[in-house]
Amino acid sequence: MFITGCLKLKKTQSWLNHNIDIMIWIIVTILLLMVIAIIFSGNSTKKLEKKKEEESKLQEEAYAKLMQEKADRRKKAYNELTETRNEFDAEYSNSTSFEFDVAGIFYRTYEAQQEAKYLYGGKEVKLKHDKNNRHSDYAIKIIAEKYHIGFVPDDVAYEILPYLQKYKYKAIVLLSFTEFDSIKFDDVTEVTIKAYFFDK
Repeated sequence: MFITGCLKLKKTQSWLNHNIDIMIWIIVTILLLMVIAIIFSGNSTKKLEKKKEEESKLQEEAYAKLMQEKADRRKKAYNELTETRNEFDAEYSNSTSFEFDVAGIFYRTYEAQQEAKYLYGGKEVKLKHDKNNRHSDYAIKIIAEKYHIGFVPDDVAYEILPYLQKYKYKAIVLLSFTEFDSIKFDDVTEVTIKAYFFDK
């Protein structure tokens, strides 16, 4: 048995001596592949980071551009509002006036929202006391053409109602401004109105 073991050991040593070059080549190849994989992985990571930085930069630039466009639109809208206000203030200089933003447009029907969206400075609308309103005794509807587009804000309606019941009036759209609301994820329209009350 001892002799058999020795013979096996010699055979193993002989096999190793004959195949040592192949084993070394295999080990070196494996090491080279590992190094290449590490280098490639590093390059991929750098490329990925660079791509993310570029995408982030593009997003920041796009957001800045969007914010600037919004600011420009609001500035233009404010200038239009001021011009319309000055025009009608001069025409109804002897009246009592109230300026307000229409409340509740977003909750009106689609048709009413569209009507509000396409209002323009100088357009006349109607005010109507909503006597059956469950939430407020002073509620005043705003009617554009045949559409109920919203309400006079409660705090202003409280002041306007006595004038509405006693005097003639002109309710003039100063501005209709629409932009996308990222929270509501929909277009939101703002309408500013000025109501002028004068003797019958």
